[in-house]
Amino acid sequence: MDERAFQGGTTFGDELLRDYGELLASRGLGAGKDRELAAAIRAELAGAPPRATVELSDILSGCSSGAAHLGFGHSRAYWARSPDNLPIEAFANMFSAASTSAEAYAALSRYFPRGAKMFETMIGAIR
Repeated sequence: MDERAFQGGTTFGDELLRDYGELLASRGLGAGKDRELAAAIRAELAGAPPRATVELSDILSGCSSGAAHLGFGHSRAYWARSPDNLPIEAFANMFSAASTSAEAYAALSRYFPRGAKMFETMIGAIR
């Protein structure tokens, strides 16, 4: 099944990057301010257990080509290998969070609402 069928021609990766751009914009940050975004999110999630932020960190890392993370994530070289790595990793992270930690999935849904919506649509399509 082509994932483009879910959101009027956009892909899961497109939706994640759109969410990421809105995260930057909502904090008054422009392109290239990935580390500042990570610092702001880290402050917002202060006190949250690491289990609640691992998947979020990896998706932030993927959307920023490795520049933004919360202490977890793949290297810049990993993200540079293929544009397919972002949607593949994000799907795995969302599936992991949805099946093991309501707190982690809530964080993903908060920061990546379009991505979470598309993930839920894809999961619903295979049920």
